Amino acid sequence: MNRLPLLLPILALLMVIRSPVVHGVTVGADFLDVRLVNGSNNASGRVEVWYNGTWGTVCDDGWDLNDANVVCRMLGFFDASSAPGLAAYGAGSGKIHLDEVECTGSESSLEDCIESEFGVHNCDHSEDAGVTCGDSPAFQPHIWIPKTRIEKPCLVPRNRGPVLQFVNGDETRPITSYYTLPTLPDGTKLVARCRDPGMYRLIGDQRRTCQGGQWTGEEPECQPVKTQVLFYGASHEVASNGTVVVYVHRGNPSYLDVVCYITSLWLRPPRLTTPLVNGGDLWNWPWFLTDAKRLNPISTDFSGIYTCNGSSSFHSVHVLFKAAECEAPEAPEHGRLLDGSRQEPRDIFPAGTTVSFECEDDYSLVGSMEITCEKGQWSDDPPVCTVSKCPVLNIPDHVVTESVHFSDGRNIGDERIFNCVEGYVLQGDTNNLRCLESGVWSAPLPTCEAAECEALQLQSTGGYWMVQDSRLEISFQMVQQFHSNAKMTTAWWDIGKSHVKRVNGRMILPYVE
Repeated sequence: MNRLPLLLPILALLMVIRSPVVHGVTVGADFLDVRLVNGSNNASGRVEVWYNGTWGTVCDDGWDLNDANVVCRMLGFFDASSAPGLAAYGAGSGKIHLDEVECTGSESSLEDCIESEFGVHNCDHSEDAGVTCGDSPAFQPHIWIPKTRIEKPCLVPRNRGPVLQFVNGDETRPITSYYTLPTLPDGTKLVARCRDPGMYRLIGDQRRTCQGGQWTGEEPECQPVKTQVLFYGASHEVASNGTVVVYVHRGNPSYLDVVCYITSLWLRPPRLTTPLVNGGDLWNWPWFLTDAKRLNPISTDFSGIYTCNGSSSFHSVHVLFKAAECEAPEAPEHGRLLDGSRQEPRDIFPAGTTVSFECEDDYSLVGSMEITCEKGQWSDDPPVCTVSKCPVLNIPDHVVTESVHFSDGRNIGDERIFNCVEGYVLQGDTNNLRCLESGVWSAPLPTCEAAECEALQLQSTGGYWMVQDSRLEISFQMVQQFHSNAKMTTAWWDIGKSHVKRVNGRMILPYVE
């Protein structure tokens, strides 16, 4: 169930501005000079300090009773009764000398509490700090007081961050309207809540009471949280930054209750308004001090603004309905998608489905091998298949080859060297081929052709005959009565010490130098 608490408005800050009246006594040279301005007596007013020849104010960032106690002791008072901020004693003019004053209450001077440099601040005079000191002077004798309940006002607490506090549970009277007063009477009740319940949760006590000058309970604080809504198929809560996301599962009907509720005093129940929707059932669900709608069955058509209307204010939340399933991912080129043991392809994959990919032979997968459908989106993009080897070479007859590498010689960057068997000649641009990154060989595959020599013209008696393919062996009788043999091995004649001599364009054998 997604509950949408009411966001209450912050009323405008009220400020009383009067002509400045200076009270207080500046202290000696061993300390920072300080004075109170615009108070009703010498024990109250806006705090000003002397620096670099001018009086300047103090910003109320972090200003509290500990800081006020130090100021009052600097002026000769025993302690402070309140530490109002937000220019409770009127806005000053001129310089703002101090910001982020952090006293523990035991310091002798504000100078010991300075966290930032003089003149460095992020404030304006609407945030000038003030103090109200006790009427009794310092060092008065200790007076024993019986342990009976004493009615004493409480300091107005600060709304820190997204915390909103209201006086006596009155939703129309936020505590900001009381900042013109330093204290609230004994017995005052405060109700606290967070500025945006869709983004924060309250830590501490929601209701506190002023008793004897102190607020009961733990000071409230608002901490960022995720929405307390867990939808079907989700593994964790869905974060809300002003928008609540609902994931709709087709084929798995479910409903969502949107409830507007309040937790303090109201004159009439709140009213929930919803966007116009097509289809589905909006069911009025009246409870005491609540209003609710049931969306049944939920669908993506219900997206829109849902507003909780109170007697004088409202809070809206954007509810976005999205499909929880994923569309079929695209299979990579030269690869395929594997949907577990499922054989039939499908267009829609339920949340939580994991698919895998594989590539064809001679291709490598780059990217995630597996991706999962998570709340309407795949956990990663589909991978791609990149070529990793060159094609298998169909080696021609009479060609021999070897790889320069230890692999099969087809990986990117591999080289292969080609030669011919004896009696054949290599034909082609090169006998060295490299497998390029594009997956193709660097040159056409060479071939081997039979070696041939032109016919010999014999000068003497003799004869010749074929010994084997592409090898011709000749025997002849020379004039000098020497016998010799000539052999054609590749594309030339090998005749030992004799030479072939070209005479008038003819090959003459033998020729002896």
